[in-house]
Formats: sequence, C-alpha cells, structure tokens
Amino acid sequence: MYTSNSCALSGVCLLTAVDLLERMLDLDPDTRITADEALSHEYLRQYSDPTDEPISQPYDQSFEEKDFDVPHWKSITFSLYCIVLHWT
Repeated sequence: MYTSNSCALSGVCLLTAVDLLERMLDLDPDTRITADEALSHEYLRQYSDPTDEPISQPYDQSFEEKDFDVPHWKSITFSLYCIVLHWT
C-alpha cells in the first residue's frame, strides 16, 4: 500500500494514478472503468472496503444514444437549463 509519503517519493504511485485517471476518463462507456473496478484499482485499493460498498444500478445512457440533429439537442439543453434555473 502507498501512503502519502511513499507517493511523494515514488514514481510508481504516479503511474498508478495516471492509469486510473486514463481509465476513468475513457470516453467510451463500454470500455470505461466501472466504480467497482476503480475501487479495486491499485491506486485506491487502500481505501476500498468491499463489505461497506453499495452496488448501484448501471447508468442508463439511452438518452445520450439518441440521434437528434444539432438544433434539437440545443432545444433540449436549453429546456433543461431553464428547468434547473426555474424559468419554466
């Protein structure tokens, strides 16, 4: 396990952090690291407690897979923006 002191002195800790970030920032949701996998990753392993980690439902990305044209996406985005700001 890495402590904050060993991380400051170890390039290995930096490499594991970069590896985790790269996996978390993967734009493809099918290949992106899951929360369970991230918690089991070497960089976060010291914070992981499998007996105390709830399992969430998979994210429903069906909305993002819609094939709308740009004006329609803009309309949806503006409508949601107005709802958030209570400008309905």
